[in-house]
Amino acid sequence: MDAVIQVVVDVNAAENELYGTMSVKNLGKVPVYVDVRYIPQGKYLSSDPLHVVCDGKNIRFSGSRYNLGRGEYYKIEPGESEVSGNVELARNYLIPPGNHNCNFYMNVWATTDPVVINDDRAADFFETRSNVFNLEVNNSHYEKVYNENH
Repeated sequence: MDAVIQVVVDVNAAENELYGTMSVKNLGKVPVYVDVRYIPQGKYLSSDPLHVVCDGKNIRFSGSRYNLGRGEYYKIEPGESEVSGNVELARNYLIPPGNHNCNFYMNVWATTDPVVINDDRAADFFETRSNVFNLEVNNSHYEKVYNENH
């Protein structure tokens, strides 16, 4: 049984937005089941799928936590991928103004056994880390967005 997944964390900045997306691709030969909480979709993204570290310091998640509950999984067939919605970094992480070297970490819950997806102990957790992003936060709107939501 060959199970291989590729996890990509992508961070994008727009004029008044800073967000991240996650994708999981099945590079193996068997289907993989991934808990939906780690590839959030829709209007209300689940919990804090990202762990952010800038310049060696943890940036605390300060957003609302949404628990989608257990029992919901994406089945990703070999060669297919699943992509998250946008995780609003400016809204949920107070990244101070200035130039930063940031890493974005993501934990993924995955299993290859469709029978045991009801038992978290039967799955593996994978912590993935992005490449280092040179992030320049010079838009005062980011802090305004954060403050309006806390």
